[in-house]
Amino acid sequence: MTKIYKTELKSLLIPVPVGVSLMLCLMTFRLERNFAEYVIWYRQDNDIILKSIVNGGFTPIILLSNYTVDQTMGGVSVLEETIKQRSAEKINCVISTTSCSLPREPDDIGSISKVCSEYNVPHIIVNDHGLQSRKIMKNIQDAHE
Repeated sequence: MTKIYKTELKSLLIPVPVGVSLMLCLMTFRLERNFAEYVIWYRQDNDIILKSIVNGGFTPIILLSNYTVDQTMGGVSVLEETIKQRSAEKINCVISTTSCSLPREPDDIGSISKVCSEYNVPHIIVNDHGLQSRKIMKNIQDAHE
């Protein structure tokens, strides 16, 4: 008999490739959110994230980033509306990104985290290219306070 222990965990560092860590997170959230059908993803053109969502058995809801002159930055204006429309219980998690190989600004992880917390929806921050940035690491820390 397997027992699942509930803990108050705010962050978890998983040192494995992005696709593997996302699958682990999605499957773990499924244990608690067994009626979830969707994963909200701030699109950043990383097909590994999309493959992880689909292979995990979820339907992606892709939120397009807001475009600036030469970079993109994910906005949160439609996130709350999307959660309301689909029902928070049917959302497995929200995936945002701090940094990637494309020229873009990090998603607004502080605002995204705030909305996710308000609706009790898990928030995964993909930070595989941001570990070397003190500013990005500080933003992640601030998002959990």
